[in-house]
Amino acid sequence: MSEFQNSKLTMDLAFILPSSVICLLIYLYLVKNYNHWHKQNVPHERYPVPGFGHILPLFTLRHHMGTLVQKFHLAMGKSSMYGCYVMRTPAIVLRDPNLIKNVLQSNFSSFCNNLLSVHEHEDPILSKNPFFAKDDLWMESRVLLSKNFSGKRLKCMLVVVSRVCDRMMKHINKFRKDDGGAEFELKDLFSKVSAEVIANSAFGMEGHSFENQPGTYSIVNIAKDIFDPSIVRYIHQLILYFLPKVAKIMRIGIVPKETSDFIKNHIKNFATTRLQSGEVSGDYLQFSMEDLSVTDEDMLIAKATSILFDGYETTSSVLGFMIYRLSENVKVQDRAREEVMSVLRRFDNRLTYEAVNNLDYLERVMMETMRLHPVFGDIIKICNSEITLEGYDKLSCQLRPKDIVIISTMGMHMDEEFWSNPTEFEPDRFDPKNLSKWHKYTFLGFGTGPRVCPGKRMGTMIVKAITAVLLKNYTLRKSPRMKGPLRLNTSTFAAVVDDGLWVNFEMIKSHD
Repeated sequence: MSEFQNSKLTMDLAFILPSSVICLLIYLYLVKNYNHWHKQNVPHERYPVPGFGHILPLFTLRHHMGTLVQKFHLAMGKSSMYGCYVMRTPAIVLRDPNLIKNVLQSNFSSFCNNLLSVHEHEDPILSKNPFFAKDDLWMESRVLLSKNFSGKRLKCMLVVVSRVCDRMMKHINKFRKDDGGAEFELKDLFSKVSAEVIANSAFGMEGHSFENQPGTYSIVNIAKDIFDPSIVRYIHQLILYFLPKVAKIMRIGIVPKETSDFIKNHIKNFATTRLQSGEVSGDYLQFSMEDLSVTDEDMLIAKATSILFDGYETTSSVLGFMIYRLSENVKVQDRAREEVMSVLRRFDNRLTYEAVNNLDYLERVMMETMRLHPVFGDIIKICNSEITLEGYDKLSCQLRPKDIVIISTMGMHMDEEFWSNPTEFEPDRFDPKNLSKWHKYTFLGFGTGPRVCPGKRMGTMIVKAITAVLLKNYTLRKSPRMKGPLRLNTSTFAAVVDDGLWVNFEMIKSHD
């Protein structure tokens, strides 16, 4: 071998050997935790991908978050718990309702924080929102937010909802064809309705949501900038969820800066105008000003905007799936309409707060809709103290701080062990006389425990009121455009159906 060849071989080895050692060290670092569940004798998902664990399908858009977690739920069979890995972190999927109670209620102090977090500098108006806030800040913001949902304030909001319903009907009727019907994609329609309610009630402004070209900073466009499916937005959310340190370095937030600045400036200017004029109104911005000191601008903004972030996506999603389910279940639709007409007759044909509260069957329809189509298909918690969990089958696991606990909302709602004929749409599951037939912690549509959805009463009232107006005035028919099973869009964490939910609204000409 020539001297040149020897020199080249030496140089190649000098490069290859260190590179190989570095690659090996990186590999060992990425996989070092992947024997965690094997050592604890917990059934677990096999073949984690180095660095990604078992969530690579989220990054490749092969799975929606809810359906991926439901896949784990199905894989565990009758086991009480099932291990997997989120990136490099051990995660335990729970199926035992009593373990779910343990995590969400009994030992809440060990699991008080959600996985998703935001950074104050990148998301100043979300950092104090109860869903994102952690530890003591969560408790402070939760207490303040809960004041939004008193009976007095819900009655004021119902006045707003009634006005928006009038605009919604005008919008629907503009598209009526010669046969009296109007076809709509429900997520799009109810996004406008939801945005209009929020604009009027939370921001004290007109939303212009039903206009052909609402302004850039109309609430409906602001909401779309934040919530609507987008590959770039989804990748940013994945980084926020699973690589929070990277998100901080990259300065990734949920709300675009220009949108955040607009919301902050609008609320500050509006609040100043209110204070100077002494005007008193029934919107939530006024209530927030009454609850907080004038100088507490950050909390005022967080409180006023909480309805946008807690209500827009949930309300539009539940309404969309609920109207779709009513359109394909004629007997349920007819029964719900009969209840609406009967209740309205008792209240002088006025949709009052008391009338809405008396729509019991309609509430069961909503609950059953949320069982079949939860807004978010999973609940993910971070363990913050060492704790041992033991299931009904004597399986046990030891959790450490930063370990992850996952509950598949979709999996629990569709589990045949907990629900008979789980794929069937049967609102009477939620009849009070049937409540004892299912475990409280197998229905997680609103979450449960101390971090149960704070806007549950508000959301229920809005959904029932809008649905009641629609049932009173329209027959709902499933559109021929609906074909095949519903598939969730994989570029969002929310429950958005690929190709949409299409329904025909046929005007009812008269009522007996």
